[in-house]
Amino acid sequence: MKQVIARQYHLLRHTSLNILAMALGLSSVVLSSCWKGWDVDYGKPVAHLQAADLASKGTPFVDQLVAVRGKVTTVDTSVAGKALVHLEGGITCDFGRLDVMAKSHSTGDEITVQGFLARCTPGDCVLSPSIARDPKAPFSPDH
Repeated sequence: MKQVIARQYHLLRHTSLNILAMALGLSSVVLSSCWKGWDVDYGKPVAHLQAADLASKGTPFVDQLVAVRGKVTTVDTSVAGKALVHLEGGITCDFGRLDVMAKSHSTGDEITVQGFLARCTPGDCVLSPSIARDPKAPFSPDH
């Protein structure tokens, strides 16, 4: 009888440790995928650039957090979970599921967007993920 109880205790303990290990592994995957989102919201941009200058000055900042100020040319929320705000100079800002934030801007509005510069070539610059910054937030293009 003692052997049966000892075996069940060992199995239960071993199973509990496996479940704990799987939970920790899963939580680390979830947290690491959220990290860019956290940085977009709370990170400090490495550069502040005018939309007109992004293609010529942005290449050194690819894969880094930048702030870009420019005029909205179009807002596209036609695809669920893929809200896009286009700025002058061929800049696409991927707002992801933030449809309401994207729709709050109209053609001609001058806005500041903060995001990771995913691609930067003349006429085709992409910030993904990105969000609109508070219009009163500091912005210094010489930064």
